[in-house]
Amino acid sequence: MARRVRRAAAPLRPSGPPPGKPGSYPSFLEGVPFDPNDVDRVCQTEAGGHAYRGITFPLEEAERTYLQVLVNVDAELAILDGFTRTLVLYLAAVVVAAAAASYLLSRRTLKPIVQNWKAQTEFVQNASHELRTPLAIILAAQERLLAEPGARIVDRFEDVGAVADETKRLARLVDDLMTLTSADASTEDEREAAPLEVGGIVEDVAGLYADVAEVAGKTLTVAVRPAGEVRIEADALRQVLGILLDNALKYTVAGDSVAVRCEERGARVTLSVADTGCGIDPADRGRVFERFYRADTARTTPGSGLGLSIARALVEHAGGVVAIEANEPRGTCVTVVLPKARAR
Repeated sequence: MARRVRRAAAPLRPSGPPPGKPGSYPSFLEGVPFDPNDVDRVCQTEAGGHAYRGITFPLEEAERTYLQVLVNVDAELAILDGFTRTLVLYLAAVVVAAAAASYLLSRRTLKPIVQNWKAQTEFVQNASHELRTPLAIILAAQERLLAEPGARIVDRFEDVGAVADETKRLARLVDDLMTLTSADASTEDEREAAPLEVGGIVEDVAGLYADVAEVAGKTLTVAVRPAGEVRIEADALRQVLGILLDNALKYTVAGDSVAVRCEERGARVTLSVADTGCGIDPADRGRVFERFYRADTARTTPGSGLGLSIARALVEHAGGVVAIEANEPRGTCVTVVLPKARAR
């Protein structure tokens, strides 16, 4: 038995009416499929290059007669496709941006780790080099001593003296390395040092080096003004001043002068050691605080290259800073700035 299907279609939207006479839909909708199983159920179909969403109702007044209502959804599908493409593009952009951000953040996070690793490797290499030299001298001197077991000490005084001198050098180097290790391991939450009056320490340490300067034909002057108290260990401050004075006297010649100053500047105490020696080349000034670094002009002078590194570590642990600059018209000036102790 034949079925009759009546179709009612909503007008087409942006894509325009289907081919044929305007307002004449029957011939255009003949290609719309019909399935009795789709009765009373919304379904989507295509016909004539257009998409429709429709529903089919049975007409009770006529047997095997159905009413099919269709709505053109070309515009909705176009909007959905555009939204899908936009979503995919934005998703791809977000993925790329997230990957780039992750890469940059990882590089930024790993950068200090890599720098510390390189610094640690360089430190170990330099320390090994510094330890190798005195050990080689001690070993050679001992081999010469063992070659003549019956010789008297007075006859082999030079070899015995070399062993003693290099052993002392090793001991100093080990002490310096231990100081640096302790400074590196220190944390900010450690108990602060008791307030320390700076002027007296400066005068005491400078007085110890005054005789050394006089014997070498150099002038050492001390100018200490009331500066208040700072929170730093007395031994640490003595070691810092000793390093600065030792360097100043080491890199000056007879006739040069060394000036030590201590004064208060606002909420800080400033210590400076200025000399009229050979000075430091501007290209080397930024590296003199590196461990084991020695400028070419300083390699002929005994030393390990750890002094300024130790001084900076001790000062920074006390919350201060160390700066080095030229002492016009000639020489070098090292300045230590420490915050004044606050009353608790």
